[in-house]
Amino acid sequence: MNESSKVLTLFSKIFYNTNLNLNNNESKNIVKTLDNIETTKSYTDSYTSSHISDLNNLTASSKRKNILDDLPILKKMIMNEFNLFKNNILKYTDNDFRITTSWISKSVKGQSSQYHNHNNCMYSGIFYVQTTENSGSISFENFENTRFSLKPSEYNLYNCREISINPKNNTLLFFPSEVYHKILINNSNITRYAIAFNLIPVGKIGKESSDSFLEI
Repeated sequence: MNESSKVLTLFSKIFYNTNLNLNNNESKNIVKTLDNIETTKSYTDSYTSSHISDLNNLTASSKRKNILDDLPILKKMIMNEFNLFKNNILKYTDNDFRITTSWISKSVKGQSSQYHNHNNCMYSGIFYVQTTENSGSISFENFENTRFSLKPSEYNLYNCREISINPKNNTLLFFPSEVYHKILINNSNITRYAIAFNLIPVGKIGKESSDSFLEI
């Protein structure tokens, strides 16, 4: 490749990974709040309990889907970071976003989740409250059709079909809601706690002259 050669990552899926500045006491208080919220086994719309051999091996989810309303300071921090992302990187400055649903993702040793994506939202996110190196990374996979299945000599962002992110405490991750993902097995002795959430744009969406114009 010469100096004039360029690699263009056209039509890519835009992820955002950062850390929130919470101290140990703040994190412990969040864990205490989550401990008191009822959870149930979680599986996606494409699976029912009859398709899964052992529900005990599935990550649990809170029955309530507005968990961040119990944590207004954390919710504000998450939205402040998302606004930086959507304004400065995505350049969606004409629209605000709001969180529609938020829930606990809880897994003990041996638990994981199925591949799934999220409907009725544009971006999704996860804030990791309590985790460790072996407590379950998040894996993303591209299920779109490709013409040939080739094995590269080295995997990178241009050729991989799957990528895993190993989060730490206070990691905050945003990703497009249509991307399929799953929680890998918790091989640690701690309870892995994360808060997942979905976001939609609000305001005027699209061209007002278009038949697809929408105002939320």
